[in-house]
Amino acid sequence: MAALPVCTTTSRRDWAALRETSALGESRPSRACHMVGSRRFVNFFATAGAGACWAIHRSSKHKTRGTRAVSRASHVPQAVRLVSVKGKQLVIDDASLFSLVTALKASPCSHIAVISIAGALRQGKSFFLDLFARYLESSDGWLAESLLDHQRFHWSSGMERVTDGVWVCPQVFQVPSSEKTRVGILLMDTQGTYEPGATRWQNDSLLGLAGLLSSTLLFNISKQLQEDTVEDLQAAMDMLHMTCRHKGRPPPPSDSRNLTFLVRDWAHADHDELHFEDDLATNQRLPMNDQEQSVLASFVHSTTAGQGLGQFFESLHCRTLPHPGHIDRPCWTGVSSDVSSGFINKCRKLFDTLAHAASAQTGAAIRVQDFEQTLKESVILLNSTQDLTEGKSRSAVLSDLSMLNAVDRARSSYRANMYRAGALMKGKAIPQILLGEVAGTRALVAEGLAAAHRDSVAVAQDELRRLALFSDDCALAQSASELEEELEKELPRLQEENRQWNQQRLNGLAEMTLAAVTVSGLVPPAAPGIAAVMVPAYGLQLWRFKIAGGDFMANSIELHKAMLRTERKWAKDKISPEKHS
Repeated sequence: MAALPVCTTTSRRDWAALRETSALGESRPSRACHMVGSRRFVNFFATAGAGACWAIHRSSKHKTRGTRAVSRASHVPQAVRLVSVKGKQLVIDDASLFSLVTALKASPCSHIAVISIAGALRQGKSFFLDLFARYLESSDGWLAESLLDHQRFHWSSGMERVTDGVWVCPQVFQVPSSEKTRVGILLMDTQGTYEPGATRWQNDSLLGLAGLLSSTLLFNISKQLQEDTVEDLQAAMDMLHMTCRHKGRPPPPSDSRNLTFLVRDWAHADHDELHFEDDLATNQRLPMNDQEQSVLASFVHSTTAGQGLGQFFESLHCRTLPHPGHIDRPCWTGVSSDVSSGFINKCRKLFDTLAHAASAQTGAAIRVQDFEQTLKESVILLNSTQDLTEGKSRSAVLSDLSMLNAVDRARSSYRANMYRAGALMKGKAIPQILLGEVAGTRALVAEGLAAAHRDSVAVAQDELRRLALFSDDCALAQSASELEEELEKELPRLQEENRQWNQQRLNGLAEMTLAAVTVSGLVPPAAPGIAAVMVPAYGLQLWRFKIAGGDFMANSIELHKAMLRTERKWAKDKISPEKHS
């Protein structure tokens, strides 16, 4: 009996090996890493016994360079549903996760860069990702067979939903740069937003999961990049970050993460740009054209969403694709020649660009051994966010998120202002403070601490009012009152910490003074001179501070800073004549 495949793809170059295996009439599991064109991919499969049949034929009218037709009637890696929405919970499919983790561990890669696609319902997301998977398998034969057959990501024309939940192709793709970075590529598809019957929490949580796992998030948009088309993504990322903070978990870093707006059915493309010829075989990346740069710049500079998304992703890009042609006709048979050549050419370059960029994003890639745990922790986190959105209107959610963010930023501004005033130095080493390497180099007496606290509370209140954009006056007043009450409770704690800080440093200053003089006497060859200069200098500075009066702690710190400057100056003057001589 033939063994069932865990994950498999096959290419024209696998024909001889498979033919030999079939002739033996036995089932032999094999695990291999193949080179197809310029792409490597991981194959983890068990081949069937005798009777395997392969049909090989030339491509139809489509004249893409190097294209050959291979009917993959055997095993192709079809996407599996990794996460589904059941009731009010995201649920991981254990069997799908097992097959995916098996494929990840079978690959030679140490890290995985996830390229995911999200966006509105029925806008061609799965079709685009299916083409992407075919291209990564074999850049030569990706258009060889009917595009309706052996779909990696299932798609269809019409208005019926095809994708529900989160789907992944259980296969690790590699490009040439992967050999250096050891970063493989995993493709992920998500359920469309604005799904009839879907709750706001479902939309936000699925978008949030894509944002948590992805090195590159493709946000699919129809015809034009506008603020209302991405407000769901903005709200989902806001909710995700606020939940992370309230759960005591650091928000996902923006480092190396990329958000690409994929504008579909773009009607303003330059005809020459869509018809590549000889450069199709080159390894050049596809830069944003003038139109794409203009659209992105206008969106980022003129919209709140564009500016807000910049804090979640290190880089933003815009890519445009023309309409693919006749694929939405009921009579279409899947022949690739019916697909617009401009669409195919742009996709080909875009696939290369996205794949190579993702394989270079080592900072955002997930370690293979951490992927399962990262997925489970992300689902648990997102399942805990329902209280923020359940039963609330969009405006109410925006108001809540705005207020949560404003309060959090106000707390941060209070701490920053207190630190600049010198009240928050706990944990800083004395040498750093003496050398002025941290903000605030003085200890505060009780009056100074209270004054710094009052100023910092006022700064925090101003920050709260500035950032709470979507909250009404009543909610703002209540939050301001609660924030002030919370910060007032900080003052007694800071006063006690400040008192302890002063006492500990006072006790240590005498020991530091003796240690400095002692060490200077033990370090040749400059030791005698340093000791001779430092001791009178200490006495002179202490006499000056005694005459001037003032806070002893502050004077002591200034004294030691002066001693360090004196020692450095003497050592420099001593060494310079020796060099000249």
